Amino acid sequence: LNNIQINECQASKALVATFANSATNGAVGAGEKSAEYLTKSGVEEFWTAATELIKSSGGDTNLITDGSGTPVESKRIEGCPADLMDVFGTGGSLLDHIADKISINAEYIELIRGLVGDVNIHITGGLIQGIKMPPCMNNNQFVLDDFLNGTVEKQDAAWQCSVITDLNAEVEQYVANQMLGIMSNMVNGSTLTVQQEDFINTLPIPLYPVIKSSVGTGQEGVILALMSNVAARAYVFMMLSDTYKMFHDVIDEGHRIITAIQGAAPGQEGYTCDINKFKDIDESLMEMKKTAYTLTSAVRGAYSSSAAEVNSILELITRMQNVKDQVHYLISTRYGQQIADRAMGGVSQSGSN
Repeated sequence: LNNIQINECQASKALVATFANSATNGAVGAGEKSAEYLTKSGVEEFWTAATELIKSSGGDTNLITDGSGTPVESKRIEGCPADLMDVFGTGGSLLDHIADKISINAEYIELIRGLVGDVNIHITGGLIQGIKMPPCMNNNQFVLDDFLNGTVEKQDAAWQCSVITDLNAEVEQYVANQMLGIMSNMVNGSTLTVQQEDFINTLPIPLYPVIKSSVGTGQEGVILALMSNVAARAYVFMMLSDTYKMFHDVIDEGHRIITAIQGAAPGQEGYTCDINKFKDIDESLMEMKKTAYTLTSAVRGAYSSSAAEVNSILELITRMQNVKDQVHYLISTRYGQQIADRAMGGVSQSGSN
């Protein structure tokens, strides 16, 4: 009889998998795992009885309950470690769950969610679904222009999008104001503020020498008009680089949690933690990482173009300085140093007289 039961068990596994596949949207093996739980937990004594129970439910394992009326599907994860359940086995935003584990500010997560989307974990009985939530529709594909114009949107945990209302949200205007303040301090001989120094140090482009040269040539207005957009793009690039770095940290932490779990928590039976129930959610998480990489590459490309513009502006400033030096020299030669200084708005940087 034992031999018959073993053979019957093997045959039934294929049958259960077939029914589960037709009823659970391709989740092959769900019925088999439920049958395993039913037999190992003692709800059914034999594999055959378990498979008959699953068959009678039409293959929908979410309709099957144990002797206490608890859905079998939920019993299959009741022994999983707390870290796994906190992140992947709790309803709501997947990004929020992971962020709580590594203490990331909720505002950053709202920005990330607005740019790359999220996964909404929905739990019904024992069924765990990871529903992909798209990023905000009004965020431009390349994101950069949205930041420059102050129209970038964030998305809260209720999946509602709204424009970021920070006072510095319109980055191009913010950068222009910072540059104007720095120019004004240089002209007046005032020391730069801490905020201005931090702003200069944040940018990956040589903004300080550009501004200094523009003041020296008396071309502040021209350089401000040419440079503000370039500097703003560089500023956005740095912000987004930090944001995507943080997003990758979130994704990696989520993936680390699920891959580190080898089975049920200590003291729990192995059949009470089926890791495969969370596999689709983890795959969605990794797809979001690919989306973030695509956006990062696009932003990097836009920044590269801006960096090339900086070189052109520096060349323009050099030519302007050369012209000023030549004119200053001609005037000072004919009319004297004082007249040349008064006419040119100061002593030539080259020291010509």
